[in-house]
Amino acid sequence: MAILFRSESFWGNILALLSAVCWAVYSVMNKSALKRYSPLTLTALAYVFGSLILFFFCFAFEDVSLIFQWSLSSWLILLYLGILASGVTFYLWNYALSIMEASRVSVFIFLIPVLAILLGKVILNETITGFTFLGTALVLSGIYLMER
Repeated sequence: MAILFRSESFWGNILALLSAVCWAVYSVMNKSALKRYSPLTLTALAYVFGSLILFFFCFAFEDVSLIFQWSLSSWLILLYLGILASGVTFYLWNYALSIMEASRVSVFIFLIPVLAILLGKVILNETITGFTFLGTALVLSGIYLMER
């Protein structure tokens, strides 16, 4: 417990905890909003309002003229991250929330580290150790037990 509250990691731990709380609130609020809006509409609304907030901070704290110096590959990466890596995954999350309970959908967020390990091996040829297998087995066992 003392490790969690050491001064060098305290604020990082607080932010990680707040992140989990925000994600839980987001999922529950989305579940109720899906009664009025389709998953696509809800995802689009989240992106529009989120972009407006980010643009405000961008214009307030950064030199916006720098974006005109970006290369084509930088713009393509931004589009990939915004549309495919984020947009499609948030749509799929919202779609899953529209057909399942938030508590059941939330279980699958634990697959993210497992998928990251697999993609790291396939794309980056990262080494998978015995501890990696053990951690993956524990995550999958936990998901299995929660879904029973």
